[in-house]
Amino acid sequence: MNPDELVALYRLPFSVPPLRALSGLDEIDWSAVSDAYGPATKISALLRALISVNPDHRNFACQFLYQTIWHQGNVFSATAAAIPFLYNLLEAEGPHDKKAIAGLLALIAEGQPPFLHCAADPQAAAEWRAILSNAGRSLDAEIAESYKVSEATRPPARSADFLLAAHSRRFGGRGRLRIIGAWYGQNLASRLKLWMG
Repeated sequence: MNPDELVALYRLPFSVPPLRALSGLDEIDWSAVSDAYGPATKISALLRALISVNPDHRNFACQFLYQTIWHQGNVFSATAAAIPFLYNLLEAEGPHDKKAIAGLLALIAEGQPPFLHCAADPQAAAEWRAILSNAGRSLDAEIAESYKVSEATRPPARSADFLLAAHSRRFGGRGRLRIIGAWYGQNLASRLKLWMG
């Protein structure tokens, strides 16, 4: 399955059972916000696919979200629009992988690609080689490219901490940090607490 086939399966609201965590998903004009590849018209379908009964579809949607709303440590206007739904999924019951969603939120908050940290972990390196290979890219090339991008060249308005702070009121402030900490670990909760004030 390729990304376009996955998106076609989940483009319509009734493609998955209704889940309150995704209410309002279709009220956003996804064509007016951007992801790593341009207008973010696939993001609503990917968020729906996260709650699919098919685990392969859920996993693929999560991988594709890594490539679209958070790409090599960069965030986009679509990232800000998707974050409330990702947070809501952490609180909701369903078939979705809460640990994977919390991991995506953690990486958005950290602002660095996860493969930068896999040099000392052969299993993680093998997983990232497979993921990147499926996208026609190599781990070594991605690491080299990531190091070329300096934090100083990223505008502050695109940094993950800005996005989290901008949405902290909508998220209910620090109450959500307990949920993230429970699913991903206390280090993330501590970092987010500092960023969100």
